[in-house]
Amino acid sequence: MASVLVSDLGLREGVLIDLGTQLEGHCDDSSGAEQIAKARAAWRLSHELMQDLIAGTQAYWVFQKQLEVRSAREPVPTAIRRLCLTHLVIALSKWTELYRLYRDVISLEVSKDAKNLVKVIESRGVVTFRNKVAGHVWDDETKRALTVREIEERLSMVLGGDVDDFLKWINNPQESNIGTVVGIIEKVHNQIRAEYGFTEEDLLL
Repeated sequence: MASVLVSDLGLREGVLIDLGTQLEGHCDDSSGAEQIAKARAAWRLSHELMQDLIAGTQAYWVFQKQLEVRSAREPVPTAIRRLCLTHLVIALSKWTELYRLYRDVISLEVSKDAKNLVKVIESRGVVTFRNKVAGHVWDDETKRALTVREIEERLSMVLGGDVDDFLKWINNPQESNIGTVVGIIEKVHNQIRAEYGFTEEDLLL
């Protein structure tokens, strides 16, 4: 048992030494340590965001297949649509916040795509929809709740077409996911991991 512990300790020390080598230049002082902690948080948050976006798109498709096999009366189909789309709107809005707060740990190699994604999300009115519909019942600008027609108009802008096009813009597992929202976030996620040498254990910190 003691030999196992010694071996494990040696492995951990080796990992720490290797990590310290990879992070040379990042941790010369306390600000460097803070930068590493910030990068770790960005890596974890981007990981969770990918999961949320994949789950939201897949859940919608699974529900639709179920409804094709066994139809359901209203309000079930509408409620399912609202459930998945609201989830995705909130997740997409989080990316704009993540980029704003953690862009200094995103390298130039992927920062252009990351920033452009923010612009596209905002141009679709996703954040506005989150603020006025998905996350609240009251529109501060009009001083009232939006009507069903107003909500659908804003949702149409967010979707940029039909629901399926919107979902494939986010996550398209049937084809290359490189240019999708998930693909762009994954590229940022992988870049942070490669640059800072994080492991799966860092997801729990």
